Amino acid sequence: MVNPKPYQLDSPEFAKQLNILCLKAKKRKKQQKLPINWQGKETFEFEEYRKYNPGDDLRRVDWNIFQRLQEIVVKEYEIDPPKHLVIALDVSASMDSFNKLAFAKAVVAALTYIGTALIDKVSFFCFPYEKNTPLQSFSTNHNILQFFHRLQNISSKETLVSFEECFSQLRLLNSANINTVVISDFYTKEYFRSLRLFRGVCTAVQIVSKEEFYPQMNGSVCLKDVENKIQHSLFVDKKRLEIYQKNLNNHLSQVKSHCLQHKINYLLTKNYDLTLVLNILQLAGFIR
Repeated sequence: MVNPKPYQLDSPEFAKQLNILCLKAKKRKKQQKLPINWQGKETFEFEEYRKYNPGDDLRRVDWNIFQRLQEIVVKEYEIDPPKHLVIALDVSASMDSFNKLAFAKAVVAALTYIGTALIDKVSFFCFPYEKNTPLQSFSTNHNILQFFHRLQNISSKETLVSFEECFSQLRLLNSANINTVVISDFYTKEYFRSLRLFRGVCTAVQIVSKEEFYPQMNGSVCLKDVENKIQHSLFVDKKRLEIYQKNLNNHLSQVKSHCLQHKINYLLTKNYDLTLVLNILQLAGFIR
C-alpha cells in the first residue's frame, strides 16, 4: 500500500483536476442551508419560521403563534456567510515523511484556487515559521501560478515554534467571518491541544500516510525520529506492530476527541485524493 507520487502544482494534469473540483464546488455553494456555526455569524434579519426540534433554544420560540395556533415554531435569522478562509500548513519535519507535505501542499493549492472563486479572501501561512511572517492573501487567482511555485518550494523545518506564537497574528483579525483550516499530522501534541486558541470556525485536517497506518516492517530495523534525529534500534515482530497500531489509534482518537470537545471540525485522511478538498470546504461551511 504505497501512496502515489506527489502532485506537481505546475502540471497540466493538476490544473485540470483543479478546474473540475472548482466546477463541482461552485455547483454545491450554498444550495442548501447549513448549521449556523458552519455558515458564519447570525444577523438580526428575520428569514423564516421552522418547526421546533428538541434542543432548540426556547428563546427562539414564537409564543404568540403558539397561543393562536397551538404550534411550536422557532424563528430563523439570515446568516452572514464566511468571507475569509485562512489556511495553516504544518511544515514540521514529520510532515516530510511519506509525501505527506507534498500532498498537503496540493490541498493548500486547491483550497486557495477554489476559495478565490467562492469567497472574498483566502490567506495562507505555514508553521513553524519565522516571527512576524505576514499572511499571504488572495482575493483573485490572478497571481496563483506564482503562489503555486513558491508553495512547491516550501521545505520542512526542524525547529518547532510554539503553536500559540505561530497563530498570534490571527487574533488581530476579525474572526466573525473567518474560517480557519489547519492541515497537519498533529504528531506534536502541543499543536492539536492548542487548536482551542482559535476563535470562530476551525477545521482540523489530519494527514496520516498509508505507510504509517500499515507499516511493512519485520525483523531488526533502525528507526530515526525525524523531529529530534534520535535513532532507535529494535526488533519488529507481530506483537510490536500490534502495540504500534494501538498507540497510533489512541493518538488519532485523542486528536478527534479534543476537536469534538472544543467544537472543532475534524477530518482524517490516509488517501492522497484531492476530492478531500470538497469535504474540507463542506465542513468549513462554504459548500453544502
